[in-house]
Amino acid sequence: MSRYDQIYQRHKTETGLTKIDELRKTKYQTHQFRHNWKNSMVYLNQTPLLQTPLTNIKLISQLNNKSQQINSTLNPDYYSNNMEAMQHSSSFLLPSIPIEQGANSLNYALVILNQRLPRFAPLLWEHAKLRVCADGGGNRLFDEIPQFFPEQNPIDVRNRYKPDVIKGDMDSIREDVLDFYAKLGCDAINESHDQDTTDLHKCISHISNLTPESEKSNLCILVTGALGGRFDHEAGNINVLYRFSNLRIILISDDCLIQLLPKTHRHEIQIQSSVVGPHCGLLPMGQPAFHTTTSGLKWNLDDTEMMFGGLLSTSNIVTGDIVSVQSDADLIWTISIKH
Repeated sequence: MSRYDQIYQRHKTETGLTKIDELRKTKYQTHQFRHNWKNSMVYLNQTPLLQTPLTNIKLISQLNNKSQQINSTLNPDYYSNNMEAMQHSSSFLLPSIPIEQGANSLNYALVILNQRLPRFAPLLWEHAKLRVCADGGGNRLFDEIPQFFPEQNPIDVRNRYKPDVIKGDMDSIREDVLDFYAKLGCDAINESHDQDTTDLHKCISHISNLTPESEKSNLCILVTGALGGRFDHEAGNINVLYRFSNLRIILISDDCLIQLLPKTHRHEIQIQSSVVGPHCGLLPMGQPAFHTTTSGLKWNLDDTEMMFGGLLSTSNIVTGDIVSVQSDADLIWTISIKH
């Protein structure tokens, strides 16, 4: 019997595990398996089984190889060298989108939620081809957009900034605002019958249904008002990122932006240093990320495990023009927006 088998037999006796294949059922079990093996090594290091440093080195190598085999079985995409790269950019915060950065191929849509408009709202509006107000977001647009143009007649400004659609429960938008935009030809879609989804979810679903499947990879939905205010609203908005993980959705406030980085791709994030950074973060929400590797950060991750209750990559700093991320779990990427 090999030393590896001896250790496994002892580990099985102590923990009640029957066979390694059972540990392949979930990522969490794999994590526990690796953790238990480390504990076994500490225990066994005090027995005659491990008598020399060379034996320790060989054992560690065997354990690491076994762990790698299990992880590659559970996460074949993460360990594949052929994973497709997904490009990201914050160039929508620039007055014009640079052609050399490739972001000109994206088609932008804008969703306005019921929080104060960010200072660059008119810029986002100009980039967007489709503009949707989520219920009370219509009030925000009506009340606040004239403040960006104090020298102009408020009515003229409101006529110019007319949403294509107002959609949601319609329990927040004022009647005078709804009537104003209706006279301009804006569609109002009342979905108060659906109380299982948020107004943002309803708006994203509407945009998704309007977009042909062949064009969804080039769609980028910008959302204002999703951050700030009540925390349960924020959590609900972040949940929408996961429910529409096949779409590129970016939640934007005056201070930062956040978006989902799906585990199905490796990610290359182009940093527009004139408008974003340097502070950033990567967060595994909903489940642990057992293996994450990055480049372009001050504190890079190297096949690092992250989870709530453990290590999180917060208050990190971008150091280059491109940040690359690859993980075995969906991650939230956030970066600060400069004032």
